[in-house]
Formats: sequence, C-alpha cells, structure tokens
Amino acid sequence: MRIEYTLAPIAPSDLAQIDLVKRLSDLGPDEAVEAYQLRFRGARDPGGDVPGEVLFLPDEGRVGVAWGGEVIWTDASSLEEGMDRYLDHDIPEDNPTSEGPSLTFS
Repeated sequence: MRIEYTLAPIAPSDLAQIDLVKRLSDLGPDEAVEAYQLRFRGARDPGGDVPGEVLFLPDEGRVGVAWGGEVIWTDASSLEEGMDRYLDHDIPEDNPTSEGPSLTFS
C-alpha cells in the first residue's frame, strides 16, 4: 500500500524545526534550497494536526524530513527519491539528527 502525502512549498525562512533552521544557516548564499510543509493523508500522520517539514538541498543531494524534534536525513538526487526513501524504510527509534549520522539507503 502506497502512503499518500502532500507537500506544500513554503519559504525556507518559514521553517520552524530548529535543526532544519540550523542547517539553513550553514549554507552559502548561492546554494539551492527547497522547503515544504508535509502532511500525510490517513493514519500514518505522526504529528496529528501538526505538519512535518521537508528540506531538499539539490546541490548536496540531501533531503531532511522533520517531525517535532527529529530530522531524518537521506541522500537523494530528487525530492521524490528522498520522500520514497523516507516512506519505504523503517526509521529506527534513535533517529539521527542533522548533527548525527545519516540514513543512506541503497
């Protein structure tokens, strides 16, 4: 069963998750950045009424998905690939943050 979700583009300055905001501050002024609000359709939504946030860094080939205090990072050549990797794999309970190790799927 495919998990359905929606991504709504937002300004990077509208991100609220602190680790994503910190990551933005580390980027150079010319680096490409795409930010999104994430909502799952159905029971999977771990945040209830609180949306998640997604940060795609195309120059680095990285996608970060945030819910509350945790950010899951993965290597991805596109936003869609990053979301597929996030949705298609079990995420460990000790989720890595932006300062910790990354999830890399092959």
